[in-house]
Amino acid sequence: MRLVTLAAIASCLAAATAITATTASAKDPSAQQIARERHRDMEKVGRAFKEINRQMKRPAPSISVIREQSGFIADYMARMDKQYPTGSGQQDGVKTDALATIWARPADFKLAVKRAKDTSKELEAAALRSDIGRVRAAIGPVGGSCKGCHDNFRNND
Repeated sequence: MRLVTLAAIASCLAAATAITATTASAKDPSAQQIARERHRDMEKVGRAFKEINRQMKRPAPSISVIREQSGFIADYMARMDKQYPTGSGQQDGVKTDALATIWARPADFKLAVKRAKDTSKELEAAALRSDIGRVRAAIGPVGGSCKGCHDNFRNND
């Protein structure tokens, strides 16, 4: 009877170890996937911002292009903070340009994200009103909010 009980316990421990190992190995790829997705999305934001700036240099900027691009930026900024869950930083062994200061100074990061959300909403609102003057005025604050995050929360090397 004791042999059967010991065998059952050993079997349960082996199963628990296998489940734990699977969970741990699944965690790392998912954290790395999160980092890849946020990097990809940030590159899209950069391209959208560059396209808005290109449009503004034209004699007749395309307001529909500016609307589309500013809408993408505002949509991303509205969900940006969700792309930085605990466990998805360099300190967790994830290959990312996101600095540990995001998680070490969450109140500062939250404030920077709020600035990005607010400025991108202003840009989008100006584009939706077809107000090129307000679009022009909103570009600088959006760029400044991006720079603020990059200076404080991103490895720029």
